Amino acid sequence: MPAKNWTRIMASFGNAEDTCKAWARLAQDGVAACDRSLQVLEQTSPNDAVPHRATLTTLEQRLSQAKSLQEQGNYAQGKTGYQAVEQGGRALWGDLNTALRAAGPSAIVQAPGGDDLLDELMKEINWDSPNDSDRAFGRAALQARYRLNEINGKLGKKAIPLLYRLFSIMPEGHTRDNDDLLILTRNDVDRNGGGSFNTRTKTARIDTSHPTGLLCSHWTGEQDDTVAPEHQLVGSASRMFDHAAVHEIGHAVDDKLTFMSRHGRGAALGGWQGVGPERIAAELGRHQGFYDAFQNDLPQDELCRYLESELKNGDKGASYKEDFTHKNAYRAASARLVELLQRAPIQEAEQIRLKIANGDEKLFFDSERRKALGKLFDALRKGLKKDGASGLLDSGTTNRMLEVGTDTIKAAIMDGTPVQASIQAAGGGGPAPMPAPDWGALKSHEAAKTARYLNKRKGDGGLYNEGAAGAQRCLAGDNVCHVSAAGDWFLYRFEARKLMVSNYQFNAPPEWFAELYAMYYLGRLPQGHPAQRWLDDIVHETITDAQEQQQRLAQ
Repeated sequence: MPAKNWTRIMASFGNAEDTCKAWARLAQDGVAACDRSLQVLEQTSPNDAVPHRATLTTLEQRLSQAKSLQEQGNYAQGKTGYQAVEQGGRALWGDLNTALRAAGPSAIVQAPGGDDLLDELMKEINWDSPNDSDRAFGRAALQARYRLNEINGKLGKKAIPLLYRLFSIMPEGHTRDNDDLLILTRNDVDRNGGGSFNTRTKTARIDTSHPTGLLCSHWTGEQDDTVAPEHQLVGSASRMFDHAAVHEIGHAVDDKLTFMSRHGRGAALGGWQGVGPERIAAELGRHQGFYDAFQNDLPQDELCRYLESELKNGDKGASYKEDFTHKNAYRAASARLVELLQRAPIQEAEQIRLKIANGDEKLFFDSERRKALGKLFDALRKGLKKDGASGLLDSGTTNRMLEVGTDTIKAAIMDGTPVQASIQAAGGGGPAPMPAPDWGALKSHEAAKTARYLNKRKGDGGLYNEGAAGAQRCLAGDNVCHVSAAGDWFLYRFEARKLMVSNYQFNAPPEWFAELYAMYYLGRLPQGHPAQRWLDDIVHETITDAQEQQQRLAQ
């Protein structure tokens, strides 16, 4: 790239020998820049390059002549010769620039040295007041330079050069050579907006308005009071747009390396465990005293189900109580199945089933078979329907018997299972009804309150929004019982918060990585932070080298 005007002005100061040397460097650099550009043009548009090669040859000859004058001590004429070459180089560079822009960024990057040349062409654009051609070229340059399949959304004079620069601060293995980053979308939504990453479509989306300027928002990165001074972030904040862009690229890198899925359970990386609500309930029951408090009221598995119901429903035990009452009715019904199996209609139903199963010749025709199936159905209904006189099926068990009947008919017809066995299996023949616990005491226990608290966070952006206080409230032993903004359940080590870089880092394992990644590349992660080592040694390397390094670490 030819020298800037201020560099040319400074070259004119000094004695004759010094100014001659200064202009020699400018002329040589200009000719070299033109040669690099011309080599790319010869690859992309050979016919267009021919006249420019002749011009460059002439400049090289004049450069040689000026050098001879300089070596003879004729600094004044040498300087004049160099100035003419530098001026000619600037003109040729402009012509080459025009020809290369016409060829297009996608063609430029295919040639050896094309990526570097495209970087120079982007720097040549006046992004304070670009024209439509500049905007179109810049957008295409960003897509071609980093091998993106698509670029969507609003990309203007601020976003294009800023994204181009942000992509350049990360290794090309993370951006250009990362096939887990294929689509870039920018939505001008909100100055405080963040972004997202779609693993399936490999799309990084930035939802932040006002990339720069007075109206742009900033990302501070909250840290608990327990974070040591040497682990506190560098600087007060970074621009929201910058942070969102690098953060989302971090997700693509995490996907490419499968970093958190491989290493996230390690204590140094947060000790993340993806679990279900039943595991969260068990941890709360064990560590927040729920099991001990009610060990004489309900079996432990039932106490766990109670807390799981609170996690899912947050209704002060109403759903569990309804299910408990329903199951008790089932247990009562199951206890009476022995009497039910002796009923005459049930015996009749079994005889009909046997005829169907054994292929009775009278059932050869479909019409006769349908009649037999109808009789089977009616017999089962008679055998299972409510009979107030016997008291076998009281009002609390009627629905259960209807369910038993449905399951029995299905098994008898479809599977050929004996009717009595079907009823026994469907009815369960389970344990006796359990005595009802003190519902008020259950819902008032701290573990139940914590479960309802987590239920509310599940529908309100996740637990991370509550910061240290929320994590402390949901502590179970060494782990935090956590729900993400997406409603997924996790356990993570509470001690990990002493090395945090933001609350959002503790939304989910991918965010844990992406937040550290963004702070690292935006220069906000202090050198003494423990994450600095593995970010230096593993993540900062190219994707290929990093994958090989991970394999070595695993051995």
